[in-house]
Amino acid sequence: YAGEISGHPAVSSHLSKFHGVVNGIDVDIWNPEEDQFLPFHYNADSCTEGKAACRQALRDRLGLTGWGDKPIIGIVSRLTGQKGISLIKH
Repeated sequence: YAGEISGHPAVSSHLSKFHGVVNGIDVDIWNPEEDQFLPFHYNADSCTEGKAACRQALRDRLGLTGWGDKPIIGIVSRLTGQKGISLIKH
C-alpha cells in the first residue's frame, strides 16, 4: 500500500517518514521444514500429512477430543467487520 500511494502529493514529500507493512509471511522465519515450534516438520511434498499431524498434536495438547478432522482456525486481527470476522461460521 505504501508503494501505491507514494506518488500522491500529500505523501511524496514525506516519504522518509512513511513506512508500509508487507502483507504475508516471512518464509525465512516461518518455514515449516525448520520451525522449532512445530511438533512435526513438513514441506510441499509432505504438507498434507505434516499439517494433519500438527493439527492432531494441537488437539491432543488442548484436550480437543472427538473433533475428527474439523478445521482449526486461528486469527491474529482486530475484531472488526472490515476484517471479515463475520465470515467465520460457528
